Amino acid sequence: MIFKDQNQKLKVARVLILAQLIFIVTNLIVFYQTKFQLVSNLISEAVIIEIVEPYIMMSIILSISVMVSFVLYCREKLIAAIGISFLVLTGQMIVQYYVER
Repeated sequence: MIFKDQNQKLKVARVLILAQLIFIVTNLIVFYQTKFQLVSNLISEAVIIEIVEPYIMMSIILSISVMVSFVLYCREKLIAAIGISFLVLTGQMIVQYYVER
């Protein structure tokens, strides 16, 4: 990807970091929504955790990658921040596709 100037890199990095934050929030919403909907004496806590475990793991991975991307963004290593954000978001979408299938 070829950027015209530094300002364009900043905008792309901001958008990707914001997208990661949005994915974290949606994963946590899915986690809590599933946990509260499956409240029953017939469904054990272990089954609920097994159902929502992929969303918890994705949120943890995204949280770590957001921190790394933000540190790189603050140090003006924009290409690295963009690359990490893009790779993690792509992986998130692929995993989410197979989890929800």
